[in-house]
Amino acid sequence: VICPAGSVINYKFVEIPFTSFSGNYTDMNKTVAATSTQGYQVVTTTLTPNSNNSKIFCQAQFFLQESSNSADLVIAAMFVDTTNISQCLPNDRADSSFLDHSVVTLAGEFTNSSTSDKTIQIRAGAHTNHGVDVNGYNQTGSRQTNGYVRTGLSIFEIKQ
Repeated sequence: VICPAGSVINYKFVEIPFTSFSGNYTDMNKTVAATSTQGYQVVTTTLTPNSNNSKIFCQAQFFLQESSNSADLVIAAMFVDTTNISQCLPNDRADSSFLDHSVVTLAGEFTNSSTSDKTIQIRAGAHTNHGVDVNGYNQTGSRQTNGYVRTGLSIFEIKQ
């Protein structure tokens, strides 16, 4: 089958589950592009391109908050291999008396020139070594971890 330029030739969806991260990590850059080894790894997947002449478009949306109110700051970035294709730095306030997460939206593109596997990952962090919750929520004045929140990462390969 010959697909014309602009055709979607590959698609993958990866769910982003609830996760609570804590412990030491390499702080993410806030004033320049973060690197693929900074922060906590929220999700990672592999895509095998169907063409050596394509664009890979990635988009993700999820909820992110500090595990405790420390700096009112969270950060997230998305990578294809080690290339930062999207990064955001939303304000966050972790106060257990109200819903206080940030909605993170990441979207970016990568020019692909091979059929070698591509590692696509999302990483997140807060102020230096402070924990973060992904897809958690607050209710009745306390942090909840049992809610059904379905968010994800969509990956499209488009023929050039």
